[in-house]
Amino acid sequence: MKSQRLNRRQARWASELADYHFSLVHKPGSSMARADALSRRPDYDKGYNDNIDVTLLPSHLISLIQTASISSDILTDIKGKQDDVLFKVQQRQPGWSKTDGIISWYNRVYVPDIPDLRERIIRTNHDSLMTGHPGRYKTVELIQRDFWWPTVTKDVQRYILGCAACQKTKILRTKPRGLLAPNAIPDDVWDTITADLIVGLPLSRGHNAIFVVVDRLSKMVRIMPTSKKVTSEGLARHYRDYVWKDFGLPRRVISDRGSTFASDFTRELNRLLGIETHLSTAYHPQTDGQTERSNQEVELYLRLFVNERQSNWADYLPCAEFAINNRVNSATGFSPFFVNYGKHPARPLQPARQPVSRIPQAAAFAREMDAVRKEAASALSLAAVAMKRSYDQKHLDQSFRIGDLVLLDASDITSSRPSKKLDNLRYGPFKITHKVGALSYRLRLPPSWRIHDVFHVSKLSPYVQPAFPNQAAPQNDPTPVPLQPDNVPEVILEHKLLRRGNLYLVKWSGNAYEDASWTHESKIPPDDPILLDYKKENGIL
Repeated sequence: MKSQRLNRRQARWASELADYHFSLVHKPGSSMARADALSRRPDYDKGYNDNIDVTLLPSHLISLIQTASISSDILTDIKGKQDDVLFKVQQRQPGWSKTDGIISWYNRVYVPDIPDLRERIIRTNHDSLMTGHPGRYKTVELIQRDFWWPTVTKDVQRYILGCAACQKTKILRTKPRGLLAPNAIPDDVWDTITADLIVGLPLSRGHNAIFVVVDRLSKMVRIMPTSKKVTSEGLARHYRDYVWKDFGLPRRVISDRGSTFASDFTRELNRLLGIETHLSTAYHPQTDGQTERSNQEVELYLRLFVNERQSNWADYLPCAEFAINNRVNSATGFSPFFVNYGKHPARPLQPARQPVSRIPQAAAFAREMDAVRKEAASALSLAAVAMKRSYDQKHLDQSFRIGDLVLLDASDITSSRPSKKLDNLRYGPFKITHKVGALSYRLRLPPSWRIHDVFHVSKLSPYVQPAFPNQAAPQNDPTPVPLQPDNVPEVILEHKLLRRGNLYLVKWSGNAYEDASWTHESKIPPDDPILLDYKKENGIL
C-alpha cells in the first residue's frame, strides 16, 4: 500500500493490515455487473480536506496512553510474570504485542493466571466507590477497557455471585420463590376457620377495627366490630358470642397474622369455654386468600354506604355480612347460606313460594345437605388445583436443606436505621436448623432477635459463599426495632395476681396489639414507668 495521504479510515486500516502480507488487485468498475453496495454508502461522503494533517500513532504509544491510568503496583505485579504467553508475541499472532515489558492483547494489558492479581483487578472495578458494585456485564466492560485474560467473564460472574453486599442490597430480578401449597379441604362446615383483623378504620360507635372469621368450606363470614387494641381474650369472647354459639368449636384455626395470633386466640377460647382439648393452629404466610378476599368485600361494601365522615360503618356490618353470605361463591358454586342451611334466605320483593304438600323426611334432607357439601368440597378442590397451577407458573420451586445458609427478606422487619429505603433488602446469612411443614424453615437468629424464627420459603434466598479468598465478608445487620420487645413495654393491658408473681399482658413497642403477650413481672424492669403507672392506677402493691 502506497499513498501520500491517507484519510482517517485508511489510516486505521493501514495500521491493522501492517502485520499481513497481501496484494491489492484493481478491479475496473466496468467489469462489475452491479456496483458494490457496501462501497457506495452515502454516509461515507468525502470530507473537505479529510486527509490533511492525519497522524497515525504507533501502537506502543497507544499502549502507553491506556496503561497510564492503571495503578502502578498492578503493572509492577504483571511485569515479569507473563512468560507463558511470550511465544505468542514472538510468533506475532494477531492482537499480541509487547511494550515496555507489558504484554497486551489488542491494546489491553494481559493479566497472567495469578488468582490474587485477577481478584484485585475485579475488586477494584466492582467494590470501589468509583464503580459502586455494578452487575456482571458492566463490571466486565470496566475491566476490559484496560485488561484482558481468557476467563475474565467467568471470573467476574463467580465474584459477583459471592459478593455479600450485592446479595443483601440488590433487588432480585427472578420470580418469587416457593410453590403454592393449598390447605387441605375441610370435611365439614366450620371445621376449619380463618381469622383476621381489619384495622385502620375511623372510630364508629367506639370501634375502630373489624374481626373477620371465615369458614373454609362454605365461605360463610362472620363480621364483628372491635378495637385495634383488642387482646386475644377479647377476640376469643367475640368468637364465643358470635360464632361458637351457632356452629360449635372448630378443629383448626388458620391465620396469616402469625403463629402467636392463632395460638393465643385458641388458648383463650379454650379457657373461656372451660375445655381441656386444644385446637390445632397453623401459620400460613400465603393462605388460600379467602380471608383477604372477604376483607376486601367488607371494605368495598362499607365504602359504598358510609357517610361523608365515615363514622357510621359499624351500623352496616350486619347488612354487609348478609349480602356476602347470600352471594354465590365462585369457588364452591353455592352461596354460603345454602351450603350451611340448605336453603336461601328470604329477600324483599321475592315471590311467595307455594307450600309443599308434605314435609321432606329428615333422612332425605340430610342426604341432600351431604351431597351439597360434598359438591362444594369437590369444587374447592378443583379451584385449588387451578389456583396452584396458575400460581406455580409465576414462582420458582425453591427448597433448602438443614445447614444451608440463607438470606432473610427484610421487608417486614422495621430496622433501627433512620430510613427503610436505604437499609439492606435482606439480612443474614442465617443457618437453617429445621424444616417446618412443606414450605417453611426455622433459622438460627442472633440471641437479641426476639421474633418468631420460622419463615416461609418466599422470604428466603440462598446465600452464595465468596468465591475468592479476599472478598469482603458480610457486615453485621442493624438490630431491628421489633426484635427487642422484652426491653420496651409500650402499654400494659391486663394483669393476673398470682402467688408466685404477677403476670401482665404487655403490648411491646413495635408490635401490634394482637401480639401482646403475658409476661411475668420479673421480666419487666421494676422501675419501668409503664409498669409503675399501671400498678398505681390499679392499686397493685
